[in-house]
Amino acid sequence: MILKPGERAPGIPADTASVPFAARVRGFLVTPARRGATAQVRTQADRVASGRLRAVLPRNPADFGEPSLELLVVGKAMKRRLYPPSRPDPHPTLPQRGREFGQVEGER
Repeated sequence: MILKPGERAPGIPADTASVPFAARVRGFLVTPARRGATAQVRTQADRVASGRLRAVLPRNPADFGEPSLELLVVGKAMKRRLYPPSRPDPHPTLPQRGREFGQVEGER
């Protein structure tokens, strides 16, 4: 939860103001975790977020179908091939095969 109901902006509708504002962040699990447990994910933009793990391989709400792990990682792999880093990356973001892609609800 990012904002509690009392912390929301004053100009929003009452039904919106009465519920907490929660963030849903998708990314690759930094360490293994079970659904419902606290987890950290690394996003495609290399940001690390922590929260409660809600879903593993979450479906896109616009219904673009099931996510493809191969398509999720190919962009980063090609960027590394085209533009190799000048020094070793201390936080490699390309997930190892078998590492899960999940969605967490952000914590404050």
